[in-house]
Amino acid sequence: MKPPHLRPVRPTRLPRVKPRFLMVRAVNVSLGWNHHKNLSL
Repeated sequence: MKPPHLRPVRPTRLPRVKPRFLMVRAVNVSLGWNHHKNLSL
């Protein structure tokens, strides 16, 4: 039997939060780049 502290609580929790955070960040970065291009043009 594995100790309760070795249960994969974090691994199952992180993937749920991280992809959304990364997607939001990617969208923000792409929007920022478009804004920069519009300003420079």
